[in-house]
Amino acid sequence: MNSFNLGINGSWIFVILLALIIIGLSIYYYRFTVPQLSRWKKILLTTLRASSLALLMFILFEPIFTSIFGDVIKPKIAVFIDNSLSSGIKDAKIDRNKQIKDVIEATGILKEDPELLSTYLFDRDIFEVINFNKDSLKLNGQATDISKVIRRLIPNNDKNYRAGILISDGSFNTGNNPLYDVTVLDKPIYTIGIGDSSIVKDISVESILANEIAYLGDEVPINVAIKTSGYSSGVINVNLYENNKLIGTKELQISSNNQDFNPSFEYKPTTEGDHKITAKIKAFDDEITNKNNNNSDYIKVLKNKRKIVVFAGSPSPDLSFIGNILKLEKNVEIKTYTQKSGAEFYGDSPNQIALTEAEMFFLIGFPISSTPDGIIQMLKNELSNGKPVFFVSSSAINYSKLAQLEPYLPFTTISGNANEFIVAPDFSVSASSHPLLRISGSDKDLDLWNTLPPIIKTEHFVTIKQESEKIAGSKINNVPLKDPLILSRVFQNQKSIAILASGIFRWKLMGYAQEVSKGNTSAPDLFTTFIQNSIRWLSVDRQNKNITIKTTKKQYTSGEKVGVTAQIYDASYIPIEDATVKVKLNSDKGIKRDIVLNSIGNGRYYTDVEGLGEGEYSFNGEVFKGSLKIGSDAGRFSVGEIVLEYQNLSMNAQLLRDLAEQSGGKFYMPNNSSNIIKDIKANKKFKERSITIRKEFALWNLWWILGLVILLLAAEWALRKRYGLI
Repeated sequence: MNSFNLGINGSWIFVILLALIIIGLSIYYYRFTVPQLSRWKKILLTTLRASSLALLMFILFEPIFTSIFGDVIKPKIAVFIDNSLSSGIKDAKIDRNKQIKDVIEATGILKEDPELLSTYLFDRDIFEVINFNKDSLKLNGQATDISKVIRRLIPNNDKNYRAGILISDGSFNTGNNPLYDVTVLDKPIYTIGIGDSSIVKDISVESILANEIAYLGDEVPINVAIKTSGYSSGVINVNLYENNKLIGTKELQISSNNQDFNPSFEYKPTTEGDHKITAKIKAFDDEITNKNNNNSDYIKVLKNKRKIVVFAGSPSPDLSFIGNILKLEKNVEIKTYTQKSGAEFYGDSPNQIALTEAEMFFLIGFPISSTPDGIIQMLKNELSNGKPVFFVSSSAINYSKLAQLEPYLPFTTISGNANEFIVAPDFSVSASSHPLLRISGSDKDLDLWNTLPPIIKTEHFVTIKQESEKIAGSKINNVPLKDPLILSRVFQNQKSIAILASGIFRWKLMGYAQEVSKGNTSAPDLFTTFIQNSIRWLSVDRQNKNITIKTTKKQYTSGEKVGVTAQIYDASYIPIEDATVKVKLNSDKGIKRDIVLNSIGNGRYYTDVEGLGEGEYSFNGEVFKGSLKIGSDAGRFSVGEIVLEYQNLSMNAQLLRDLAEQSGGKFYMPNNSSNIIKDIKANKKFKERSITIRKEFALWNLWWILGLVILLLAAEWALRKRYGLI
C-alpha cells in the first residue's frame, strides 16, 4: 500500500490564512494602477506577485514531502565455504580439496540463479565472491573464524538471507565459539562436513610452557606438550633448540596407554636478551601433516643477583610464608626489615644504601602507626624511580602513612579500619590470561585459582586507579562483593601488585598442605605459584625505559598483520607526542623492511605491517625528536612458524551438527548433500519478506524552488517596467 504526505513545521490553517492574505493584498495592490492597465494585464501581475510571495511563505514553513510504499524481497541463501589450509589437507583416505569441489557440484550451487545465492569464502575473514567458480578456491587461509559466518547472517538486511549453507571441517581456531553466536540467530544454517571425523594419524607440538623470565646461570624447566592421535606404538624423538642451537633431546615411547606427553627439559641461559626456544619432532612417514611438528616460545633472560627488600609492620605468618618462598629464588639476595612495637626494627635498621641497591620491595602489613616518617620518605624516593612493589594489607596498617606511598600502588584509599571479616577470592575471567595466574597455560587455570581458601579482609575501601587491572574480587558465601581483593598496575613502566587482605598463608596451609596431608601430592601449590609469578612479572622491564618498541606478540601466522607499537617518554616520564619512530625489520631469509610508526596520542605510536614472508625477524627501532636521536629499542618475532590450521585436523562433526540443530537447519555429509537446496526451500522460514520503504524530500531545501521564486519576482519586475508602471 502506497501513501503520500506533505507536512510542514506549523499549522495548515495558519498557512492557508496567510496565503489568502497574500492573495488579497496582491489583488488590492493592482486594483488601481498608473497608468491604467487592461484587466488581463492586472490579473497576470497579481498572479505573479501572489504566487512568488505565497511560495516564499510556504518555504519558510519547511515543507517535507513523504512517500511510503511497500515492497517484497525474495529470500536468498548465503553460502559460506571454508577457504583455510585445513580444507586443502590430503591424506590416504580423503582429498578435502576434491571433496569440496564434489560437494559444490553435487549441491548444484554453481547452477543456481545468482538472485537466489550469494557465495562467500571465509578463513580469518569473510570475502564475497562474485561469479564464483571452483577456481575461486585458494584454500590458503591461516586461521578459521566460524563465529564471523554466524554474525554475517544475523542482520536482516536488504539481501534477505533466510538461510545459510556452511561447507567446512568445523575446526575453528580464532574468534568466539560459534555456538554462542548461533543462540541469537533467527534463520537456519545447513552444514556440510568436510574431511574425516575419525581419528587421523598425527603428532603435534601443542605448546611450550616456560617462564617468561629467566636469569643468567639459573636452570629453568621447559615443558613441551605433545599430542598424538592414530598411533598405538612408536618412538617420538623431541629436540629442543635455543636460537637454532640444539640444547636437549628426549625419546618418548607411544603405547596404547600413553599417547600424550609432557616432557621436561632443563635450560641454563648463558647470555642476556630474548632467546627463542623451539621444540621439534621428527615426523612419522604416515602423518597427515608434519607442519605442526614444531612450536616456539620466547624467554627473556636477565642478569642475575637481584636484591629484594621486605618491609613488615610486625612478625606474621604471611611474612614467614612469603619469606620462605623468596629464599627459594636462585641468585636473589633478601633483606628483611621487621618493625617492633615502637619505631625500632628487629636486627638492622633500614638504610639508604640498602634501599638504593634494591630492585624490588615487598610491603607486608606496612607501614604502621609507629613507622618513622624518614623511612617512609626513603622508600617513597626509591618507588618514584620506578622500582616495583608487592603490597599485602593487614589490620595494623596506618592509612595516613600508607597514603604517602599510594602514588605507586594500584589503588587509592577511601576509608579503612581494623574490623576484619573472612572472604573468598573471586578471580575474574577477564584476568585469566594475566601472567600472575599462569599455572599450565590452559583454561583450567582459572578453576584452580577459584578453589583457594578464604582469607582475612579488613574494612579497607579503595578506588581502583585507571591504569590498574582487577585480578580478583571477593565473595562471601558465593555472593560477589564490589570490593577488589587483588590488583595489579603498570604505569610509566612502574609495576605494582596489591592484596587488600591478610592471612594469605592460608592458601598454603589450608590449600596445598591440606591436600598433601590427604595423600594428593599432585595438587598445585597455588600460594607458591602466585608469589613466584609475581616476582617474575614485577621483574620484567624493571629498568626505567623511556623508549619501548615491541610487537603485539612474539609469533604470527603466515599472512597475519604484524602490529608494531611504541611508548615514548621524556626523562620526566611525560609522553612525547611529536617524535619520529623509525623501525628496521630484518629476517633470516634476507627480507628487509623500513617502517615509520604513526602517533595515536599520549606518547603512543603504532602501525600494522602486512605482507611479511615466513621467517625469523629482528627489529631495531630509533626515536628522533626533530633531528636529535633520543633513544632506541630492539626485539624479535617470528612469522609462519605457528600454523593454527594444523593443530586439529579431524572434522568437528559434533560442532557442525549442533550449529545446524540449534538454528533449525540440518547437517549433511558430502555423500548426501545433493538435496540441500531443495530442503532449504521447503523450510517454513525460507520466505519472502515484506518491507516498507519511507522516503522524505525536504522541499524547502530544493534549489529549484528558490529559483522559481526568484524567476516569478523577476518576471513581475520585467513586466512592470514594460508596462511603464510607477
